[in-house]
Amino acid sequence: MRVALMSLVRSVDDSASAPLGALRLIGRSLAQRQLDFALALGCDTVLCSAEALSEESRILQRSAEERGIRFRLVRGAPDLIGSVSAGDQLLILADGLLSESSEARDLIKDRAVILTLPANIGVPSGFERIDAQNAWAGAALLPAALVEKLAHLPDDVDPIAALLRLALQARVPLRELSERPMREDRWRMIDGHADLEAIEPDWLERQIPSGDRFAPSEWIAGRVLRKFGSQALARNLPLSAVYGAASGLLLLSLLASYIGWSSIAFLLLALAALSSELAAMLAIVMRSAFGRPERGREWLRLFPVLRDASLALVIYGALPGEWGIRLFPALMLTALVALVPPTGRSEWNKMIGSLARDRFLLALILSAMTLFGVVELGVRLCAFILVASMLVSQAERD
Repeated sequence: MRVALMSLVRSVDDSASAPLGALRLIGRSLAQRQLDFALALGCDTVLCSAEALSEESRILQRSAEERGIRFRLVRGAPDLIGSVSAGDQLLILADGLLSESSEARDLIKDRAVILTLPANIGVPSGFERIDAQNAWAGAALLPAALVEKLAHLPDDVDPIAALLRLALQARVPLRELSERPMREDRWRMIDGHADLEAIEPDWLERQIPSGDRFAPSEWIAGRVLRKFGSQALARNLPLSAVYGAASGLLLLSLLASYIGWSSIAFLLLALAALSSELAAMLAIVMRSAFGRPERGREWLRLFPVLRDASLALVIYGALPGEWGIRLFPALMLTALVALVPPTGRSEWNKMIGSLARDRFLLALILSAMTLFGVVELGVRLCAFILVASMLVSQAERD
């Protein structure tokens, strides 16, 4: 069995009541990110060293138990001794460690090892020196038999620091972590708010997908996320709230279409499409470095179906004539948008394909056409462009 030992003992530099592990980077605390790292290494039990139960430890417990992992609070070395068996493996993580590196996971996953950094790099970055050449990189996988030796130490000893010393004395192998995770701000020792504020802008920029530069909705969503993403995620904006807003816009567009306000209905559809792109990017930013999705990602599969169904209904409501005459172009245009290939060989065809597939742009065009009373022409023109894009793409492949 593999057990993780985390710590919520140290306090934030400017607040004696807040644990360091509760500091949040883009909506997720350091402790939550350590929990993801532990689960990526196959830990089935999480022990949290803390002086008392706190809000962050409750959040950790709930998150662990939702994922089928046992969670226990330990108050010092005596509690820890009775929480592991001699045959277990124990993962220890330093208090305040930002643990988002896949390289670190791969180095530590197979056998007992202490992760290190060169002392001249690690020590100035806040990592603890362990000898003349090395600094502890903040993570180690140890034989749990070392825990029994804590019984010979004072009860108030820091369990993680003591276990590190015992592991060094037992000559647990050292493995060096490269500088790359530190340069990418995926492996850092955080001492307070200032450290997180310093890395947050670049960290967010790296998480936001580049997207399709020819798709207006993706470009706008990326700009909005870069401008307001930190503030929104710092307030724990749930992903489901963004999709809820997009779904509300879809319902309003259907209501506007039913009333006969077709131009407004298309405009609301455009906003819903833009909101869905924003939510898709948020889902990428909020997910764990080790692949764990956030709540609300199930909407990623369902929402495109609702969006395209709403598009067909609004087009149907905007066109004049009998129901049979209106139904075919509505279904045809919606199907063509879904069938346009996402890529092409030439830059020109990539641009045409991206513009043609963008529901935000399509809804804006149809809104303008409806406003000027030429919605039938707009539907035909859009259908022609979509078919032409598909033919050019097919010709390139042939």
